[in-house]
Formats: sequence, structure tokens, C-alpha cells
Amino acid sequence: MSTGFQELHDNQVIQALEALFVPYLKEVLGSRGCGHCMRIADLQLDLAVALTQTLRREVQDANIFILGDSTIAVEPDLLVSSTKLVELRNLLPDGSLRPPLLVFLPPNLQTNAEDSFNVASFEELVRPLFRATSGKSAKTYGKKNGLGQIP
Repeated sequence: MSTGFQELHDNQVIQALEALFVPYLKEVLGSRGCGHCMRIADLQLDLAVALTQTLRREVQDANIFILGDSTIAVEPDLLVSSTKLVELRNLLPDGSLRPPLLVFLPPNLQTNAEDSFNVASFEELVRPLFRATSGKSAKTYGKKNGLGQIP
């Protein structure tokens, strides 16, 4: 029996997307070696924050940040400046490679060092992320979280 349409709140959408994206991103981060840089552009800030927090808890051997500055209303330790991002992309002072790096680039981002973290030097994960999760559905998430039957 159908219960009809049900309004979803922003936090429910964020949780559903996080449940779809985190397994894929954990797999990608685990399969990339030291020195590898990845980026995901144009995700909503709330989703980028949720993904950054969860991935940091679950994948300790990677650097995961949101590109931004103090004007973004986010916990400061989640943010990285464009200058620091370029530093994290480069070798350590002793010449060794840094852990894999994943950065979320907020929509409409414009920075001075934009060419330093473009797709020539950072693997873009948006298309692979959506391809990897497009065959999945929110049915399981909806049932577990009281959203009723999601067709």
C-alpha cells in the first residue's frame, strides 16, 4: 500500500547521498597510492562537509579537505586554502610522497591558484562517482530511515 509522496528534508537527502557515495569514495581512496590527488567539484557544501567528516573517520591514511577560507561557515579544520592545497599536492621536504589527497571544490569557486588543482593534476571523481552510484537506489536507505517505500 502506498503512503503517497513524502517531503524530504535537506538532512535526509544529505544522509541518503552520503550512504551512496561513501562506499565508493572509500574504495577509491584505498586503491590510490601515495602522491595521488583527486577532486570532486560542485557538490553542495553540506554534502561536502558530511562526506569529509565521514571519510576522515573511516579512511585515516588520506588527506581529505574542502577548498575554502574563513568566509565559509564550516569547521576550520575541514578547510584548506588554495596555497596549502598546492603544498599538499607536492612532495614532502624529504622528497617522499604524501598520502592520497581528496579535495571538494565548492560551486562557483574562484581562486588564484586554480590552475594548480585542475584536472591535469587532480583526478576528477564527479563522473565516476555518479556512474558508480547511478545503478544503486535509495530503497534500502529509505526503509532503514523511516522514509517508507521508495520506488
